[in-house]
Amino acid sequence: MASRLQRLYNQMPEPKYVMAIGACTVGGGPYFKHGCHVVKGVDLVVPMDVYISGGPPRPESLLGGLMRLQDKIRHQTRAKSLMTKAKERALC
Repeated sequence: MASRLQRLYNQMPEPKYVMAIGACTVGGGPYFKHGCHVVKGVDLVVPMDVYISGGPPRPESLLGGLMRLQDKIRHQTRAKSLMTKAKERALC
């Protein structure tokens, strides 16, 4: 699914904001060591903006992650975000 997720991410219009929700998404979960089908973390496939831990995350941590994403969007200009994302893609 990693290749499909990356293709979907590349098809999304700018600006792109991505949240990783849950311990399995962030770090691969308990199945990472025993399965060849699990990626260690989703940040190896697409760039993440906000990480929300927990498995499943508690409601207050989900709301906190949403507020962090709102702050990130609020303090970011359009030109600055495009330049940052272009640099991230060039490094990949």
